[in-house]
Amino acid sequence: MTKGSSSIKVAVIDQGVAGHEDLGDRLLPGFTPGLANGNGAPVSNNPHGECCAGIIGASHNNLGIAGIAPLVKIVPVNIFYSQSSSNIAAAINYAWDDAEADVISNSWGGSVADAITSAINNARTNGRGGLGCVVVFAAGNSGSSVSFPATVNGVIAVGAVDKNGALCSYSARGSEINLVAPSGALDYTGDIRTLDLMGSAGLYPGNYLSTFGGTSASCPQVSGVAALLLSINPKLTEAEVRNIHGHSARKIGSYSYSTVSGHPFGTWNANMGYGLLDAEAAVREVYPQISGDNLVPCTGNKTYTLNRNYKGNWTLGTSGLQIVSGGQNSNSITVRAISNPGGTMSGTIYANVVLPNGSSVSVAKTVSIGAPSITSVSGPDQVGAGGSASFTASPIFMEDEGNYQWMVSPNTASMSAYRYSNSVTFSAPGTYIVGCRSTSTCGTPGSYVIKTVSVTGYYYSVSTSSSTHMVNISKETQIQDQFSVMLETRPTYTLYNQSTGALVREGTFLREGDLLDFNTLPSGIYVLRLQIGNDTYETHKIVFK
Repeated sequence: MTKGSSSIKVAVIDQGVAGHEDLGDRLLPGFTPGLANGNGAPVSNNPHGECCAGIIGASHNNLGIAGIAPLVKIVPVNIFYSQSSSNIAAAINYAWDDAEADVISNSWGGSVADAITSAINNARTNGRGGLGCVVVFAAGNSGSSVSFPATVNGVIAVGAVDKNGALCSYSARGSEINLVAPSGALDYTGDIRTLDLMGSAGLYPGNYLSTFGGTSASCPQVSGVAALLLSINPKLTEAEVRNIHGHSARKIGSYSYSTVSGHPFGTWNANMGYGLLDAEAAVREVYPQISGDNLVPCTGNKTYTLNRNYKGNWTLGTSGLQIVSGGQNSNSITVRAISNPGGTMSGTIYANVVLPNGSSVSVAKTVSIGAPSITSVSGPDQVGAGGSASFTASPIFMEDEGNYQWMVSPNTASMSAYRYSNSVTFSAPGTYIVGCRSTSTCGTPGSYVIKTVSVTGYYYSVSTSSSTHMVNISKETQIQDQFSVMLETRPTYTLYNQSTGALVREGTFLREGDLLDFNTLPSGIYVLRLQIGNDTYETHKIVFK
C-alpha cells in the first residue's frame, strides 16, 4: 500500500550514519552537538546508527536488505561525540526544529535529565507545525524497568521479542512499555539483518550484517512503520500515530492483556505493552476503507462511509443499486436497491480518494443486493442408499432479507427444505448434487452453491422372520470399514405404521447387530427408520404377515 514518501524525514539519533549504497541520496546532512561546526554528515567507527537507519529506510534495490520505508529521508544525528544532557537536548531540538523531522528514532538510553525531557516534550508538542513529532525509544536491555528517556510521557517505548515471539530476557518491562518488535541477542549476536558500515570500516565483509539485536533493533522498526503512516496521511497527530500503533498491535504470547488506566489505546500487558508491532494492520488503519453493511435490502436505504473523514468521488459498479445522496467529494454515500428482475444479486461500491499526501487511490466494497449470497452448503459427504441427511446453507439471514432456494440432482432424491435447512432422502446409490441459492424480490437469483454427495449401498441390512415378527439388523459388510466411525455409536430406530403414519415403536439396537421383537404388533406394512450419526438416516420397508 505504501513504501513511504520522500517528504517524510526520520531522524536517527545515535552514533551517526555514514553514506551507504542502500541509502543513496536519501541520507541528508545531519548534526553532531559539541563540535565547533556540528553540521554535516555525522559518522562513527561503530555501525550502531547505520544498523538502525537500514531497518528504517534501506532501498528496495536488490542489494543487501529492504527497509520498512525505502522512500523516506534519513536525518543522522550523532550524540556520542559529547554525551552531556545539554548536547543530547540540543540534538533532539535540532531533529524536530532545524531538520524538521517527522519521526525521531532513538536506540539509546541514559541518566534522567530535565533538559532531555524538555526537548522531547518540545518535539512532541511543536514538531511538524504543531502536529507533533513521533518520538520512539528503545525500552532498554536491563531485563527490568524501562530506562530513561523511554520513560518520558508520550514517547513510544519498544521492547524486544525473539524470532519465536517470546519476550527476550533482557527486554525492559513495566508501566511505560508500549510495543514489542522482533530482535535477537545482544552485542551484535542477534537475528536482525541490516546495514553495516561500507567496506573495511564494517564489522563484517560485504557492507551488511545479520546479527543486530537488542531493543536497539526493535525501536527503528516502530519508527519505520510510523513513517509509513505519515507518508499516507501527513496530517496525523503524533497522538494519533501512537493510538494506531497501540490498537493495531498483535496480541501474542501467553500473557493476559487487559484494560489498564494510563494505556488508552487498547488492552495492555506490562511485558508486551499493547503487543507485537503489526505493520500491515497499522497501515490499514490509515489507508482509506469503506464501512457499512454487507447487504442492501430490497427496501430502505444504506449508507457507506470512508474512515478518518476522507472524502471521495463515489461510483457504483452495478445496475442493481442507485445513489440516493452523496457521491462527489463526500465522506459518505447513501444507496438503495433497484426493484428490477433484471438486476444482480451483488455489486461493488467504489470511492476514489485523494489522500492528504496528494496521491489518489481507489477503494471498493462488495455488497449483496436483496439477500446475502450463499457462501457454503454443509452436510455429509457420503450417505447410504435409502438414507436421509441434513444440509445447512450459510449465511443465515432473516425472512425479510430474502429466501433460500434448494435443489437436488438427480431427481431420484427427495427433499424437505425450510429456509436454510434441507433434509434430503437418497433412494438409490450414485453421485448427487445438493445446492442452494438466495432469492429476493429485487434482482435475479445468483448461482447455486453446491455440495457433492456420494450415495453408497445401505449401511444396514434388515431381514424379517417368516413365522414371527422378529427383525434382524446387521451391518453391510462391504461398507462397514468405510463407515466405521459413523457406526461406532449405538444407533436408534423408529417404527411407523405405513398406512396411518403412527409411531408404534422406538429404541436403540446393538452396533454389532440385533434382533428386534415386534411380535405384539399386528400384521401389516411398516417403515423402519434407522438413525446413523447425527444427521444421517436410512429407511426400510417391513411386511409382517
